[in-house]
Amino acid sequence: MKKRITLILIGFLAFAGLQAQNVGAGLSLGLNVAQIDGDGVGGYKKAGLLFGGYAFYDFTDNFSIQPEIRYSEKGSRETAFVPGIHYRFHYVEFPVFFNYNLYPGSPADDKLVFQAGPSIGYTISVVKGLRPVIANATHDFKRLDYGIHAGLTYYFNPLIGVSYTNSLSFFNINFQTQNVRRWPWIHRYMTFALKIGIK
Repeated sequence: MKKRITLILIGFLAFAGLQAQNVGAGLSLGLNVAQIDGDGVGGYKKAGLLFGGYAFYDFTDNFSIQPEIRYSEKGSRETAFVPGIHYRFHYVEFPVFFNYNLYPGSPADDKLVFQAGPSIGYTISVVKGLRPVIANATHDFKRLDYGIHAGLTYYFNPLIGVSYTNSLSFFNINFQTQNVRRWPWIHRYMTFALKIGIK
């Protein structure tokens, strides 16, 4: 599956790389720090990998649109107070960010960009437990996850930047919640990423 994602990324970037003055593309590599609201475990204790590619189109000096495709790991991890819970989710996500340049036409132009937008994620697999005792829990959860994201990207130069994004699911991700728990299960996570442009 990861090979397929890599091939899709190559095609995505090749298409976006068709050069125009206001079109560009890049790669992102980062870390998700996640929890699941509703599972009884508090705190952002599950770390996961995120990598992918993005393209962007500048409408004006202020506004641009940025579709992405990325592999994303999320989940939940036990604490001393709620032992025995550990979920690892593997997603392919398709976010679309609407970007606003906070300082256009100034010496800080393109340095700090506010980003927000929706996404749809497809569940590759869900693993419950820790090795050597693990189980496939994919069928307990919905295949599609609809989310919303908001954050900031700071660019050191036109091609290299770092970003922080806060994200959560719109809807309950757990098929079983209505039978076993009162509250829906919602992904909530922070992402710290390095962005490398190829414009």
